[in-house]
Amino acid sequence: MSQLRVQVSTNWHEFSASRTEWGDLLNCCRDVTVFQTYEWYAAWWKAFGQNHRLMLLSARDGKRLVGIAPLMTTRTPSRRTRIAFIGGEHAD
Repeated sequence: MSQLRVQVSTNWHEFSASRTEWGDLLNCCRDVTVFQTYEWYAAWWKAFGQNHRLMLLSARDGKRLVGIAPLMTTRTPSRRTRIAFIGGEHAD
């Protein structure tokens, strides 16, 4: 049995490099909506991500991608860091 490994990516280049694997992962899932696709998250990030910091979590079993969490961090008015899903307040 292999160990699950989680990688944190914080820059756009690493985010865009996951596009193919992300699509392959969704092809294995039932009931996928557009709101789970790389394309939707990429479009949202380009339109609204300027005041946030990217934090993409990728879970791997060996080399195979088995989970992904498209997150962002934001500073609150009280100077705390808030973690949320990309588009969380402005999406379905």
